[in-house]
Amino acid sequence: KRKRDKYVGKACGPCKRRKIRCGGGIPCESCIRRKKYCVVDSGDGPENDSSAMKQVELQALHQRLATLESHLTTLTRALLPASPLSDPNAPILSQSPEAGGSHNNVPVEKISADAAEERTIPGPSGTSPKDYLSFSSGKNLTTGRNLGETSVTHALQRVEDRLNELGMPVLERDSAPGTPPMTPLPSNTKDYNHNSIAHQVKRALEENGIEPDRATWDEYFEVYLTEVHLLYPFSNEMSISETYEKLWELLGTGNEIALPEIELDKACQMLLVLALGRCTVSTRIHKSEGFHSAGWSLYCTAMDLLGNLLDTVNDDSRPLSSLHSLVLVVIYLLRIDATERAQKVLSLAVIHAQHLGIHLSKTHDDMSTFDSEMFKRTWWCMYVLDRRVSLVLGRPFMIQDNNITVALPREVDVATPRSVLDFYHMEAESTNLSLIPYLNVMVGYSRVVGKVWETLFGAESGSKTSSYVHEYLDSLVYGWMESVPKFLVCDQNNVHQPPITSSPHLFKQRFLVQLRYLSILIMIRSPVRRSYGALSPSSHNVESDTMCLQQARSIISMFAQCTAADAVYGFPFLPYLLEASITILSCLTRLPNLRANYKETTEDSLRMLTQFCKKSWVSGKMARIIFKLGDIIPKIF
Repeated sequence: KRKRDKYVGKACGPCKRRKIRCGGGIPCESCIRRKKYCVVDSGDGPENDSSAMKQVELQALHQRLATLESHLTTLTRALLPASPLSDPNAPILSQSPEAGGSHNNVPVEKISADAAEERTIPGPSGTSPKDYLSFSSGKNLTTGRNLGETSVTHALQRVEDRLNELGMPVLERDSAPGTPPMTPLPSNTKDYNHNSIAHQVKRALEENGIEPDRATWDEYFEVYLTEVHLLYPFSNEMSISETYEKLWELLGTGNEIALPEIELDKACQMLLVLALGRCTVSTRIHKSEGFHSAGWSLYCTAMDLLGNLLDTVNDDSRPLSSLHSLVLVVIYLLRIDATERAQKVLSLAVIHAQHLGIHLSKTHDDMSTFDSEMFKRTWWCMYVLDRRVSLVLGRPFMIQDNNITVALPREVDVATPRSVLDFYHMEAESTNLSLIPYLNVMVGYSRVVGKVWETLFGAESGSKTSSYVHEYLDSLVYGWMESVPKFLVCDQNNVHQPPITSSPHLFKQRFLVQLRYLSILIMIRSPVRRSYGALSPSSHNVESDTMCLQQARSIISMFAQCTAADAVYGFPFLPYLLEASITILSCLTRLPNLRANYKETTEDSLRMLTQFCKKSWVSGKMARIIFKLGDIIPKIF
């Protein structure tokens, strides 16, 4: 009887009717083999077995429903059109009232370049997320994001924590109300593949609300050459100028047959060049062309034409041009403080360059002299960018020194591929007008920065560093500074002292070399890296803090000596002034007896930071940090 009850409680209806063994489960193995509908008859078997079976089945059903709901949610998000999210933290500075009337020809789903720093917008299927500048709210993701010790956000947070310990909490600033979108996003549905290059470019410009103006674009182009190209000379000026003229011939002619020869990626590069020039001359406020702010619409046009960035690195037919496109994207994103996205795009460029092997000397043996020099310049510009992006984010760098065998570029300028013989002719001339000496100096600086970062902030570094390590790192920095050519050395006490050789771009290069020299010395003894511990620090920490205070004061003094004509209030100078100001605040929270000595210096730095925000375009993140400094400084003094 007990065996019969056990079988009846376990067997399904079809098995009981056929009087065969049933393995249990729904469906059972017998029903699966015979393709029968497996069901348990109600009322069969003991009551407790039946209720237990129903409980198990109910739990399994709930689990399946939860899985289906999860899959359905994922599919729904993927199919929904991209739409901007309201960002209450985006605008900090006041905007021109005329900006609101500039949206008539702009689609609703357009957001500002600045707001895009902290938003995430899901892209449609088949579209690379790297083509869109959008982030989630950085405020909500701060705790889950590795900010790194060398990032400004981390340094400012340490200052706030210390003030909280001293009973002087910093009140959070209320979020500003949301504002209408200002700048256009790249459209999600672009298809230019079946049109001529002229039609593609004109259509992309029109869809992003851009009307080409030769006089205005000439200004942007000239600004790029004098402000950005001198920092990252990965191409040569004559080639850039020739491509720019071809772009205007393309836009100016209506004859499809007599169009000039220009590749689509070259046109994209020119639009990125113009975007960088526009961002350099524009300001964040007092501008009526809100949706063209920071050259964002030009950047969107270039990204529309460039397409999927993965396709760019997968195409080896034009390797040098594809690397130039990626480097320009990185520089632009770095300029608008979208540093995280810049690092991701830079990783594509580095992987592509390593795939091509341009970091190895043997790869250059089979190249022409011109091609080899151009690839060297591009590689070493990427190397400098890698170190800079890693320092800003406080994260490990991608390029390892022990994997590089290619030599530095030569200190001569090359006009075109047809002027290879000019290498030997120009060697006898002065190279001071060349941009390559500065690039080579920055490569040396980046190598030292890499060693400093690995020693102090690497995975195997400790929280405490002995004075011997500081002395070793100092010797590396001093050795690099001694290798800098005399015409690139700046006197921090007299920044306008005439150099040995003068040229239009030399002042900014010399100024940057000295800024980075002082900045790396501060990094070695950074008070942000050390835990605050007791209120009375050790003598070694006091010495380190005092040295950091002196070097930070030197940086602020250098900026105070500059005039408006020097134009050191924008990219890439402003972050160094900001870091020096935060360093002083961090040290003074540990050494309160020195506050009176540095009060005037700190107030001067805040005044200059506030003025610089009005003279050049700054991101919302930068503006918020500067405004927060305005709240912190009165609490310390």
